[in-house]
Amino acid sequence: NKNFSKEIILIDKIPHISLMRIQSDFNKKTIKDINNGLNNFNMENINIKIKGIGIFKKDIDKYVLFFIPDYDIAFQKIHNKIWDIFGNKLDLLQKEYYSPKSYSPHLTIPIKEPTKKNIMNILDYLLDSKTKFSLETKSIVFLNTSKKTKKTLIHVKKNLINL
Repeated sequence: NKNFSKEIILIDKIPHISLMRIQSDFNKKTIKDINNGLNNFNMENINIKIKGIGIFKKDIDKYVLFFIPDYDIAFQKIHNKIWDIFGNKLDLLQKEYYSPKSYSPHLTIPIKEPTKKNIMNILDYLLDSKTKFSLETKSIVFLNTSKKTKKTLIHVKKNLINL
């Protein structure tokens, strides 16, 4: 944000890569099913390599800017395991986009006002920056962001194993 005339990146948001989308509101049964499914889930942290930047138009003057992670074997393994455990047990949204068969991973850059002007300012900055880097995963998290409050709430968190 120090490189822009106003705060346009929401640095308090939880950076994440969505592996699946669940119904809008988490209920007690959903949380119980997730906790039960994660009881025997033990996977190692993985290193995710970011290999580029992407953008798509979401609405009239609303865009999504994102980093593109490498969907390598380790990443695929965690994604497939999550779908093996929960794919038929939870009420999922947009299966056609998040299923391992058709998945296009992305790490959204949370932008306060994702207008074309703001997106282009951030993109211009990023194009002059190092955009190939690595991230280490820490956990599998089931979360949602309230449309009313814009706050992100973590419902279930399972730490991955450090090696």
